[in-house]
Formats: sequence, structure tokens, C-alpha cells
Amino acid sequence: MSDQGNEVRVAAIRVSHCESEDVESAVLEVLATQAQNRRATSDKTYHLILSFPTGEAPPTRSLHAIEDRVGEALGFAGHQRVSVVHQDT
Repeated sequence: MSDQGNEVRVAAIRVSHCESEDVESAVLEVLATQAQNRRATSDKTYHLILSFPTGEAPPTRSLHAIEDRVGEALGFAGHQRVSVVHQDT
């Protein structure tokens, strides 16, 4: 159960630009890639939240297209990422 009182927070997970599709392995892969950057001293993880109005639940295909478009617009096309759809917020 989450700290918000909901039993299931995660509706879907998408791994992009990693060798592994397994979430735990992909996270390790991302961390290993980040460790190669010795110049940056701050957190190398970028967190982005996209929110939709209450009741709006775009289909998976649309969410993937939105994610890809936003990532490209931010200059992150081709970057490793783990994306999570939450259904409790």
C-alpha cells in the first residue's frame, strides 16, 4: 500500500533506450551510464512529470507518443529512461 493509502500506484512502466526491458536491470544500466560522467557532480537523473486532468486517461499508444515528443523537445531523444504511469494521482 502506498503512503497515500492506495494499493496500486503504478499502472504501467516503459523502458526506453536500454539494453534490458527489465526495470531493475534498466535502472542499473542507467546508473552505470551515469557513473561514466565524471564531470557532473550533481544528480544526473532528470525527473519530469506530465499531468492530465482528472478523468482523462490517454491510451498507452498516445502516452508513448506524448513521452517521445516531449523528450525530443527537451533534447533527450535517444536518452535512457524509465517512464512510469501512476494511477493514484
